[in-house]
Amino acid sequence: MHLQQLLDADGEEHLLIVVKASFHVLGDRLVATDTDIVLADRYRGDPIRSSLAAAGEITLGKPRPDLLLTGNAYPGAPGETTGWVSFRVGAWSKELAVLGDRTWTPGLLGLRPGAPQPFTAIPLIYEHAFGGADLDAQPPTGCEENPVGVGRVGCRAGSPLPNLEDPQDRLESPDDRPPPRAFGPIPPHWQPRRGLHGTLDAAWLRDRMPLPPLDADPRRAQVAPPDQVYPTPLRGEEEVEVRGARPGGEVLAFRLPGMQVRVAVHDGQGVLELPTVLDTLHVDAEAVRVDLTWRASISVHVRLDDLQWVRVEATGAPHD
Repeated sequence: MHLQQLLDADGEEHLLIVVKASFHVLGDRLVATDTDIVLADRYRGDPIRSSLAAAGEITLGKPRPDLLLTGNAYPGAPGETTGWVSFRVGAWSKELAVLGDRTWTPGLLGLRPGAPQPFTAIPLIYEHAFGGADLDAQPPTGCEENPVGVGRVGCRAGSPLPNLEDPQDRLESPDDRPPPRAFGPIPPHWQPRRGLHGTLDAAWLRDRMPLPPLDADPRRAQVAPPDQVYPTPLRGEEEVEVRGARPGGEVLAFRLPGMQVRVAVHDGQGVLELPTVLDTLHVDAEAVRVDLTWRASISVHVRLDDLQWVRVEATGAPHD
């Protein structure tokens, strides 16, 4: 559990309560394990030139649940040059085509993707998806949805191509613009999140900062790609299945725990039960672990010192 004081869009002080539970996946069973709450975005390297390793979890709320998957893609058998990863939660699903390393190759009609090479494991990160940018150009050019990918800029014979692709929109020529395809979180300065922060102009600097612009969109808090935002609240007990992200074709298949997380606070006048929302599901296929994050908040404007205590109770958690 983590407690933090935050301002909402109107400058009102709130106490945020973040509750997180993690479980190892053992067959179809879940076994509780230690976890930590990510306080700030963690990048793989330079934030301008790398993707997010983990998204910060300190936000007052998300309009809809985020679904995230991290790990590696594996071939179905040794020596294969292609693969397939699928991620399913309840009735929602997303698929990813995986190809071994390949480059642009000259052909009769210009550059075309070369044959993929056999692979043993490919990280499911945006550096291996379609995209890329020339940050030294004036102004910088490239893919605003994935500036750290490959295949968009510097296309010439021998330059690399993405390993991860949309099965329904494959890269065939340097003029193609397929969507970047991965399962991890999107940084706040990439599109489409960047376009949801609102108008950051001189009027905002003068009248609103550090509050968000008046036209800021609540969806800016979503860290998953738009096609990984679950359309309805997560209730727990949804079936989860991941294929292609474990060696030897191992399938991860389990049911989310039907946990109920209850948060109560004593605000100096009485005990209040706060509504909690399960708004983030993260499967780490490499660690064979699932993380669940709940969120609750209460206005404490000019009365934070009146709070007596915060109590968190969880029922329905799986046991060893």
